[in-house]
Amino acid sequence: MVQIGNFHIGRYDTVQSPTLTVGEAYSLWDNLVARYDWEDTLAIFYNYAHDSELQDLLKREITKFETDSGVVKDDFIFRRFFQDSKIFYRFVQ
Repeated sequence: MVQIGNFHIGRYDTVQSPTLTVGEAYSLWDNLVARYDWEDTLAIFYNYAHDSELQDLLKREITKFETDSGVVKDDFIFRRFFQDSKIFYRFVQ
């Protein structure tokens, strides 16, 4: 049996279970947060858009995600406010 990291060739009874490093977990978490933030942002843009062509374009992008994130959640509002505040205060100072 040969095992290099999480990849193995041979018998499975002597294989160590795969591990998840802190860096991999952070990368997964960061990608998920970015995805749901983008989905909520698209929904906000769609609700405020008045041009029918723009609404169609946004609707096509929204249907690519098709998850049940529901309404805008508090953590989304907090992240957007916190990130935008940091950018704003950087320019004000």
